[in-house]
Amino acid sequence: MITTDILVSIAVQIPFVVIMIWFTLELLSRTDKSVSKRDSEWREFLKESQKTSSDAYLSVAGELKILTKCIVDQGTLLGTHDTRVGDLADRVDGFLETYQVDKKVKELSLSRTHRKEE
Repeated sequence: MITTDILVSIAVQIPFVVIMIWFTLELLSRTDKSVSKRDSEWREFLKESQKTSSDAYLSVAGELKILTKCIVDQGTLLGTHDTRVGDLADRVDGFLETYQVDKKVKELSLSRTHRKEE
């Protein structure tokens, strides 16, 4: 049977058990609020970070388009330059073929002048 000693012992322990249960539930509640707040702040930070990264990538993509256009333009300019230099080289070659006698005379006079200086 249940004796008075057992009832007194249970009566003394019940408040401590109730306090421990309340403390545990309160601690869990506060922890949940804290974790929820932290998670919410992290979500906001990650959204801002993602937007900043996305904006930066879009900016880099725009700059790459501009640089690509510049490279294409440079290729066009270099092609035009090469064509003009080729045409000029052909004209110079034609000129040298036409006046080849004068060229040989100049080469001979230059080589004689060079020998005299030595």
